[in-house]
Order: sequence, then structure tokens, then C-alpha cells
Amino acid sequence: VDRALQLLDAGADPQAMPLPEWRDQRSLPALAAVLPDLRLLRELIVRRVDVNQPHRGMTPLLAATRDSWHGRPDAVMTLLANGADPRASDNDGNTPLHHAVRSSDPGVAALLRDAAAELDALNNEGHSPLAMACQVGNWRLAKFLLERGAHSEPEGGAPVLLAAAGTEEDDPAGVQLLLKHKARVDARDRQRRSALHEAALAGHGDIVEALLAAGA
Repeated sequence: VDRALQLLDAGADPQAMPLPEWRDQRSLPALAAVLPDLRLLRELIVRRVDVNQPHRGMTPLLAATRDSWHGRPDAVMTLLANGADPRASDNDGNTPLHHAVRSSDPGVAALLRDAAAELDALNNEGHSPLAMACQVGNWRLAKFLLERGAHSEPEGGAPVLLAAAGTEEDDPAGVQLLLKHKARVDARDRQRRSALHEAALAGHGDIVEALLAAGA
């Protein structure tokens, strides 16, 4: 970081993009957003670098939420305070909130929600942040989103109950959480698959039992 700051003081272009042959294609602001030391990010903001400028579909805010398991709350807060768009999406249609739900700490998701991130935004596969949380079995984040108004059947998207039923672990906690929040046990996706189909396909006996007990 010290060397980067010295180069900026010496006249290096903060807007310069990576050369095509470079392996890491993140822009300088995106790289600065994932560093533990925020001095470079703050200096780029002082120099009026556009915090919403995407490079290969990646903005600094998307990088801060995607490229760190803990979500980089300090960087996220700094970017949001300086105009970063919480509704921007990457090339796969994922918003910062889609990435933030992988973290066990809801702090970043809370920051994004307070900045008017769309709770039911859909990625290119029709999955909402709530569905992503269920896919990775992050029930703490799923509960956080549900309590703040996320829908189990987002308009135009796949029913989230299917994601909870097909998660990697045979853990009925997610299905039970969604059913408690009024998810329809017989909801189907565009291919007419139900949560019971997904659980059976994944070999999840405990989840199948929970769904049958709920009326599937």
C-alpha cells in the first residue's frame, strides 16, 4: 500500500486498467477494496476515481463483497458512503448482496440493506440473495433476510424452498425456517420441480421427511 501511494504521488494514473495479458484483471479501485489497509481506497476516492466504474463486470463494491469471505465491512461502508451503487451486478447478474450472504456475519448484508440494496434481486439463473444463502446453508443470513422482507417466491425467480431442499447437507433447518415464514411447500419452478423433487434427488432423507410432514 505504501508503494502504491508513493506511485500515485509521483503521478501514476489511478484510472489505469490492467493490461490484457495480466492474470489479475481487477481494476485498481477493486483491488484497493479488498485490501485490509483502506488507505489506498480512501486515496483513490479523494482523487475522484469513479467507485461505480465496472471493469469486466466488477465494481469495487462487488469486489469487496465477493473476494473476501468476511465481506470487508469497513471497505463496504467506505464505498457506500462515497456513492457506490448497492444494486450494481456482475456478469452473472449477482449483486453485492448475493455475494454478502456467504458470510456468517450479517453485518455487510445489513449495510447493503440500509443503502437500499434490492432484497429480491435475481441473478442470471433466477436466484435471489435468499436463495444463495440457502444454497450454501447459511441459515443465519437466510433468517436475517426473511425478517427484513425477502420473499420465498421472488417475482420471476425460482422458489427459494427448492434451494433449501437441495443444499449440500441433509439439514432440514433451512426448509423449516422457510416454512415458518409461510413458504409454500408445493411451490414449483419453471421446470415444474418442487422442493420434494430437489430433496429426493439430493438423497436428503431428513429434508424429505420435513417436507412430507408439512404436507408435500
